Amino acid sequence: MDDTNRIESSKHAFVDAMEKTDHALKPERIKQLTGLMDKAVKGVRRIAASFSRKKENKESLVRVGKSWVHHILAIAGLTGKQKTAINSKHLQRPQEPLRSFNMDYTQRRIGSGETAYAFGVLDIFNSGIVILDAHKTKSGANVVESLHQLRKMVPKGVVIEIRSDGGLEFNNATVREYCNKNNIIHHILPKAHPWLNAFIERAIETLQYEFINLQYHATFNDFQNFLVIAKNGYNLREHSSFNYRSPLEIWNSSGISLYYCRRSVDTKLR
Repeated sequence: MDDTNRIESSKHAFVDAMEKTDHALKPERIKQLTGLMDKAVKGVRRIAASFSRKKENKESLVRVGKSWVHHILAIAGLTGKQKTAINSKHLQRPQEPLRSFNMDYTQRRIGSGETAYAFGVLDIFNSGIVILDAHKTKSGANVVESLHQLRKMVPKGVVIEIRSDGGLEFNNATVREYCNKNNIIHHILPKAHPWLNAFIERAIETLQYEFINLQYHATFNDFQNFLVIAKNGYNLREHSSFNYRSPLEIWNSSGISLYYCRRSVDTKLR
């Protein structure tokens, strides 16, 4: 109920902010955007894990499963549409952090009427986001700018592998030249194989539904500043693949300092 009320508050704040701008959207578009916010409500797995963890901390043997949580929510009228289960392709994660990455863009229409782009680089080891940059366009130059930050996080002698789709912003001479000169192996994935980029596809979906969609961004600077908050929030979010530990916890348990993950953000803020 708290989660549902929080989302409703975000909807009202979004609509209020939109009404004060000179670039107000049509009512049907606003309804569509606010409808997306409902996907940020915690699912039955996260609720069950949170409940069971609290009971464990209290040294109680009481546990609850996702089916029973769904049953309770159904009685309370709080269940939404259920996703159809998709068979996993079982992608293998690397054994070490900060070695193998995915990269991709997502976008958001902001209050000025422009489209702002968020470029993310994800550590496949723990699905942690190491870079989340705002750009006004999608281009090879912007990709190189972000890859340069990544290269500074990892010792020069360490080979970096990174995957992306075959979009022109990735598959171009500018990106190829930078990767060849900086010990980066860039794998361009074949068309019609989205599951090969599944880790970052899932991360971007989470960023959109649980962070970006819940906030009205009046200007590009607003969007840029918000991505710092979204990145930190995502990296602190529990992840079902790691027994509901956060990417940050996985990095910490592997001996990775916060310094690696925040240096690029700190540099921008300075």
